[in-house]
Order: sequence, then structure tokens, then C-alpha cells
Amino acid sequence: MNNDLTYRKDFRLLELGASQNAPMPDGDLEDQMCFLALRSLYTDLRAGNVLRDRASKERKMLQNSYRLARCRHMQQIASYKQYQFNILAAGDDLSKILKGVRCGVSYKELFTTATHSLGKLLGEDVTYQAVLAEIRGREANEET
Repeated sequence: MNNDLTYRKDFRLLELGASQNAPMPDGDLEDQMCFLALRSLYTDLRAGNVLRDRASKERKMLQNSYRLARCRHMQQIASYKQYQFNILAAGDDLSKILKGVRCGVSYKELFTTATHSLGKLLGEDVTYQAVLAEIRGREANEET
């Protein structure tokens, strides 16, 4: 998986810098915190405060924590992008509703468009589907 390789590459670069006591890198908080933890671990290892076996275990823990933090960060970015997309889509629906009112579109159609728009903003489709089912049920009862 490409993302997994990116995480490992980033971690290795952070580790290399930390082991050489390089300055803290620019970047995201995950990078900086991992760098500081690795630098501390390497400093303790060189000073003899930590045995190699324990340092290896702690390094692995840091690597796993770093990977998880990066995954969560990427998920947050993806969620934010989806939220922005939904806002834009809802804005398009508002234009449709306004044009519909001006052109005499039925209130039923305007209502379903508005319900669909709200669903986009809230990230759910259940209410819109329930409204459609209710409207269809009423229309079926009116025909009989």
C-alpha cells in the first residue's frame, strides 16, 4: 500500500534526523512530536539510561503511534474535503430551489430538494429517503 510506504519513509527520515541530533523539522505536529520522542530515546540510549532491547521496543511503539496519528490526520483531511464538497452541493440545491420557486415548480418538488440538500449537509440520506417514501405513499392513497 502506497500510504504505508510513505509512513515508513517519513518515520525513517524523522528517525535519521533524531539519531543525528538534527534540528526539529518543519511539518505537522505528528512529525515534530515523533521527532522529539525519537531524539529523546536516542539521547537516553547513548547515555546508557535505556538498554538497547527497551529502546527497540519503544521505537516500535513510537512508529506504530506515528502511523496511527498520520492515518487519523489523513482521515480528518478527507472528512473536511467531503464536508466542503457537501456545502458546495447544498449551495447548488439552493439555486435550484430559488429558480424552482420563480418558475412555479411544485412545493412537493421544492420540499424534496430542500430535504435532500439538508441531508447532504448532515451527511445522511435516510431522512430524504423517508420523505420520498412518505410522499409516494400519500400519492398512492390519493389515486385509490
